[in-house]
Amino acid sequence: MAVALADLDLSDNQYRVLSSVAEGDVDLQEMCTRLVMKPPNLSVLIDGLVQRGFLKRVRRVDDGRRVALLLTSSGRSVAAEASRRAEDALCGLAILGDGSASARLAALDSWATTVDSAARLPRRGRDNAVGAAPGGQG
Repeated sequence: MAVALADLDLSDNQYRVLSSVAEGDVDLQEMCTRLVMKPPNLSVLIDGLVQRGFLKRVRRVDDGRRVALLLTSSGRSVAAEASRRAEDALCGLAILGDGSASARLAALDSWATTVDSAARLPRRGRDNAVGAAPGGQG
């Protein structure tokens, strides 16, 4: 992934933040969980994207104490290009090896819902779910 994003000067985590914001309302705590980052580190990462003109912070209408993240027009452009490159990179990897590239991509896509659900579990629930998994410690 890093190679696909290198020309855009984006790290994997910067791409993931832009993608999350592009998908809609972002809960920063959930984003910390998904990126396996502490809040201060995520804040620094977001600051960098704001400084580059890809994101902007605005006060939420429903709760003026909270901040929402929005993509700028250049943020939308770079996020779309990064997504295209990431998809191209995955497709390129999928055609390597034996068997069906389509099946490999479909299997990868099938994990998206599971990973999203796990990210939304409280920490204790995630630890219990991992411990209960086949082959897990628990």
